[in-house]
Amino acid sequence: MKREVRSPLSSIRRQRLERSTSIKTRPVCLCRAHGRLLSFSPGVLFAALCTLMLLPGGQLPAQEEASRGGAEDKKTASPRVEELPAGVVARVNGREVTLEEYSQFLLELVGKKKLWELVDRILVEQEARRLGVALEPEEVSLAVDEEFEQKVRVLHQGDRVKFETWLRKRYGISVAEYKEGQRQQKAFELLRDQCIVHTRTIGKKEINLEFEKQYGEGGVQYELRHILVSTRPILMRSRKKRAQPLSDTEARAKAEKLIEELKGGAEFVDLVKQHSDDPLTRRNDGRIPVYRKNIYGPEFSTAVEKLSEENRLSSVVRSNRGYHIVYFIRKTTTKLEDKRDEIVKSLKTRTPGAAERQRYTRKLRDSSKVKM
Repeated sequence: MKREVRSPLSSIRRQRLERSTSIKTRPVCLCRAHGRLLSFSPGVLFAALCTLMLLPGGQLPAQEEASRGGAEDKKTASPRVEELPAGVVARVNGREVTLEEYSQFLLELVGKKKLWELVDRILVEQEARRLGVALEPEEVSLAVDEEFEQKVRVLHQGDRVKFETWLRKRYGISVAEYKEGQRQQKAFELLRDQCIVHTRTIGKKEINLEFEKQYGEGGVQYELRHILVSTRPILMRSRKKRAQPLSDTEARAKAEKLIEELKGGAEFVDLVKQHSDDPLTRRNDGRIPVYRKNIYGPEFSTAVEKLSEENRLSSVVRSNRGYHIVYFIRKTTTKLEDKRDEIVKSLKTRTPGAAERQRYTRKLRDSSKVKM
């Protein structure tokens, strides 16, 4: 039995619209989505467009000005400003700007791009109801809080006071108002992700690709170190840039000399630090972070497959980057059967990426009846 769907999108939108306007005028019909006629009063249309344009807190201009000046009004005890009549958002030198006029202006300004975003939200809500997918208000609040904290860290190095001051100066809103303005978008994103996870199918191809990504081709993984003698110009912070790159002959001769030093008892890691031209692996004692077959070309891969615990050191190996000396650490083999359930669970529950979200949104549009 499907549980009752409580859509935070609808409740948040309804609360915001109730705050934004109370007028009832001739409805404006914009489009039809999946049999649902999208018909709004100008006030509702205006508030929806404000939300989609991500106006801070979804406030009307008059409301934003009021919130920006509220504190100052209390301090200066200035005379109360005459309230605008219902259905009017501004008065300019005696000329009133109505909600209907401003709604039409916004629609002409942003075109149908934002209308499509509204349609996408409606389609996701409809699909969530069909699937029995629901969000708890706490989920949305937690996601909004986490995103807020991340922005504080990124924009103001974790200084909450600076971020609050920035919000006040730029948008005239408080942290609470800012978070409320983000709830609808975050609720939509979370609901869409849950719908994607709920309907996601995992096939043999996806399982095999993930298995090889985690455990290597055929379940075989190598842990390796290498020394690179490059035939390209190298620029490193710890060493001067070579005026001229080594010729192919010079690079091979240097690699052969290093092989002789290793056979004579030199430590591989010491030679890595002194001579390797690969800055990424040199910082980690020559260890290749994740080795993939043919990452350095077929000759390198062939040399790796010949290495073992009894034969840890390769001969000089050519690649398009220069010459390598490869050191074998260990080889591990994993069977797909042992990891199949784990991989399926991981693929089934992982958070959708941007590409998957776009595909899902497009699929909903293509399978729905939307007329504009």
